[in-house]
Amino acid sequence: MSISINGAQKGYFKCLRGVRQGDPISPILFFLAEEVLSRGISNLVQEGKIELIKGSRNSPVPSHCLYADDIMVFCKGKFASLQALQALFTSYASCSGQVGSLPFNYLGVPIFKVYTWPVSLLKTIETWSRNFIWSGDINKRKLVTVAWKYVCVPYSEGGLGLRSLISLNEDSNLKLCWDFLHSEESWAQILRNRALRNGKVIGHHISSSLWSSIKSEFSCLMENSNWLVGNGKDIKLWEDSWCGEPLQITNNDLTWLPNKQVTLSNQSVPDKLIWKHNSCGVMSMKDAYKFKRSKTGLKSWAKLIWCNEIPPSQSLLVWRLMLDKIPTDEKLMTRGCNLPSMCSLCCTTAESTFHLFFSCQFAFNLWCWLATILNLTIQFQCMEDLWRLCDRAWSPRCKVAIKSTIVNIINSIWMARNKARFNNRANHWKNVVSWISANTLIADNRTSLCSNASLSDFRILKHFNISIHPPRAPCIKEIIWKPPCASWVKCNSDGASTHASSSCGGIFRNHHADFYVALQKTLGSTRLILLNFVGQ
Repeated sequence: MSISINGAQKGYFKCLRGVRQGDPISPILFFLAEEVLSRGISNLVQEGKIELIKGSRNSPVPSHCLYADDIMVFCKGKFASLQALQALFTSYASCSGQVGSLPFNYLGVPIFKVYTWPVSLLKTIETWSRNFIWSGDINKRKLVTVAWKYVCVPYSEGGLGLRSLISLNEDSNLKLCWDFLHSEESWAQILRNRALRNGKVIGHHISSSLWSSIKSEFSCLMENSNWLVGNGKDIKLWEDSWCGEPLQITNNDLTWLPNKQVTLSNQSVPDKLIWKHNSCGVMSMKDAYKFKRSKTGLKSWAKLIWCNEIPPSQSLLVWRLMLDKIPTDEKLMTRGCNLPSMCSLCCTTAESTFHLFFSCQFAFNLWCWLATILNLTIQFQCMEDLWRLCDRAWSPRCKVAIKSTIVNIINSIWMARNKARFNNRANHWKNVVSWISANTLIADNRTSLCSNASLSDFRILKHFNISIHPPRAPCIKEIIWKPPCASWVKCNSDGASTHASSSCGGIFRNHHADFYVALQKTLGSTRLILLNFVGQ
């Protein structure tokens, strides 16, 4: 091979290892080689040397599938078929130079048959995940931790936003069941022909691990779906839910039927199965997750501690405090640890969670320091009283400074306790104040919120050396009504909404600005974009 330089060939070298990756000729050479392999497999099928797997009625099964540099062969695992394939691959390797190896891994995972997710395996992986979160070692377990079921809930409900693998498997099976009924891909068509008879699930067993996962969620899917009536060919009058609920009569009760109103299509369109629990009627993986998840109450403090201004490492300690899962002496003794207990900061009483963070003299001095800055009297009866300091009419930027100070006070108390207990280093509370103020200033640098032009905000922010950024002046725009052309009528419409109600209205005027007619309609609770659309 030679190199063309300025139209002239210079030099000569041998091709030993093929072209480099990214060379334009590389895909062409690859396709030529793959075509040889593809035709070789097709010839084996035509000659009867390999036996393909059986498909369902009216569903042809391909002999092989090529995707990028991967190939899947759909044949039975008989010895004769495998020998024929191995002979083909050996011949192909000698001609093309592309040599495979057996056994092999795909993306680091050994290739073997896995049809379901074993619950024991999922529990083991979740145990490793839990241990890694709390100790950094999958084999090391901590005593005082938050239960995994509480960790696997959203941030707004007091969790860490993780997802349980067991629940994720169930959610995926529900979504797979939806795709089984709606997808037009080959796998769905083949499985529908095997597992459905006249729209109903077969009763006998079929050897398909995919179907076993789908079948377990089929009844749940149908109970939470409705049929949109089209031509009626796919709907069973008494059994399917096409008018809100099935009309099937039980115990020969023929006394009454509920009055139902169903919109019928005036065109011959196919019937459509829709998901009840969203507005579009199409289930997504997110919809399956929301439906399967058992919901808990919202935690008002969650959105305060999990924010962009506070580092997650500091938020994590506060999160454990709100769930009463700090490994103090009190908690360790409830887990079976027999140990003498004394607060490492004040050395006057036994250590408990509430005493350490609120009643101890070290903590009490820090909370009094914050109360002096805020010009308030602070009294704590429970953990939730912490965040009532943020409920006052502070400016957005001032709230960031206050909640950051609260988080830093809690973290400083815990660090001082650990230093005193494990390093025998006593800290005075005044030495911690500078660390708290510095971290509050860092938190303010992460926000773009503005402060009010009030003396209280100015005094609080200046105490932490935070620069004052007043809000931008409002931009006043003058709007002038322009009359329409002569003999035209102009309609102006608009809408307004609150959290509870909304309404829209309009007015008609001619080119002399004479009033013709006006209209108004109350719409209830709706979105503003829909409100403007209805108003127009």
